Amino acid sequence: MESYKISIIVPVYNVEQYLRQCMDSLVNQTLEEIEIIAVHDGSPDGSLAILEEYQKAYPKKVKVFSIENQGVSHARNYGFSKSAGEYLLFVDSDDYIESTMYEEMMTLVQKSSCDLIMCDCVKEFPDHTELYTHDIRSGYYSKRELQTEYYQHLLMMENVEYPATISNGLCLFKKELLRGNSEKEEIRYIPGIRFSEDLLGAQLMRNTESFFYMKGKAFYHYFMNPASATH
Repeated sequence: MESYKISIIVPVYNVEQYLRQCMDSLVNQTLEEIEIIAVHDGSPDGSLAILEEYQKAYPKKVKVFSIENQGVSHARNYGFSKSAGEYLLFVDSDDYIESTMYEEMMTLVQKSSCDLIMCDCVKEFPDHTELYTHDIRSGYYSKRELQTEYYQHLLMMENVEYPATISNGLCLFKKELLRGNSEKEEIRYIPGIRFSEDLLGAQLMRNTESFFYMKGKAFYHYFMNPASATH
């Protein structure tokens, strides 16, 4: 049986023009112990054929599942159910990441024993790029520091700025944070939600015991287009 440190869940729908760049950035990660779970969500374009190419070329890394279209939230939940890694990440199939992202995150996990680590991203516009960062300090947060310094940032502010953890693609977290127990329900994406469905990140933050913010490390490239948010 393969041993994976992390599972990367990629919901795929109508993104054939972006998909190769996304998949190339994943299969070329410097961290070796990864599995890429691509969930083909009934896309009518050529995305499935592209995914099957990568599965054939990287059989130990890429796992492709094809399901009937039920939306991005269901696809992510389905991918979670198939994951074998100790840590999870989510990547939108019309975005891409830097090659050292997961290795640098796992290095921090080993040094700090954090439940959840978050980096920054670059927003890619047609004519320019912007660094997206959060108005919180860099570094390690204990549970107490999360309660006293951070929880207020989980609220939607007057300027309608997003909370610091809703962009789930920027977060690496322990898989067990999604698992329920006798006192809590399991955390999952809510099916049918098409926009801001990744508020799940705020729920994860409420459950975590320790957090590390890699402020200024913009590993994730987010294309400002509607492709992955409309299925």
